[in-house]
Amino acid sequence: MEQARIERRAAAGQKGFFRVIVPQDAVLFEAGAPADALYLVEEGRMAMVDGQTGAVVGMAGAGEAFGEQAILRGGVRSAAARSHLPSTLLEIPAGALRETLEKQNASLQALFHAAMLELSLWNRARQGRLAEATPFQVPVDRLMLGRSRGELQHTLTSPAHQLAVPEFLLLKLVLNPKLDTLALSEEKDLRQVLFSFGQALVLTHGSVRFQCDGMTFYGGPGTVLGLSGSLCGLPEFTATPLSTINALVLPMERLVADLAGLNAGLLAVLRSIVLRTLGRAEAPPSMVAVLSARRRRGA
Repeated sequence: MEQARIERRAAAGQKGFFRVIVPQDAVLFEAGAPADALYLVEEGRMAMVDGQTGAVVGMAGAGEAFGEQAILRGGVRSAAARSHLPSTLLEIPAGALRETLEKQNASLQALFHAAMLELSLWNRARQGRLAEATPFQVPVDRLMLGRSRGELQHTLTSPAHQLAVPEFLLLKLVLNPKLDTLALSEEKDLRQVLFSFGQALVLTHGSVRFQCDGMTFYGGPGTVLGLSGSLCGLPEFTATPLSTINALVLPMERLVADLAGLNAGLLAVLRSIVLRTLGRAEAPPSMVAVLSARRRRGA
């Protein structure tokens, strides 16, 4: 029996956007495809499917977004998208999405890039690939060696760059002018920064061991600690520096306040990234208010 076809048509009153009708069990895109659009779910439910194992790694329901790799120039899909139920989607071209994000202040841009980097880390963790011998690490020193700031900025704006998604994201964060840095070597100091001061960290040098949900993981440069958990008010976790670490600091209280003025589309993107990072289908009651309510059509 022939599979029902996906329909795509211009969205009335939303120039450059498209409305996509996806029958149940239809594949919208495959893992590895160019990330040329973001999708907001208006009706139905879409599953994110690991391209190698076929396992469902996330769900997006009405008011939620998926395909956030479209934020990145040259981004590719990390998972396939398949309709779990008949679904209606709003398709937002990648160029329009990046333009919207680039209009935000540098601190909010940092929040988005760090959230996507944290999702990359947890995708690896759930595949059992963050052991002591194979920690999560992004070769930031190799990326920056012998290059001026201007040359690095040019690389990030080139659609032909050869950076992997975590490399692109960490480089964006390192070059962000609004992020302060700190150095830590003691577990008590790391705990104070994460839980007493309420800050999230992005490692640029050194390594940590962290334990969450009864599992132990290892991370080096590119490891994000405390972002999604902070946004959802989740319990503290254990994190131990294995060497002196240098990290970029995300002041979460200030960033959450800035989210109040963000448009609904970008809020839906961030909400979906955070829930997929945490492996949750629904927002916990403790999620910050600006992200907790679903944005449905017409809202």
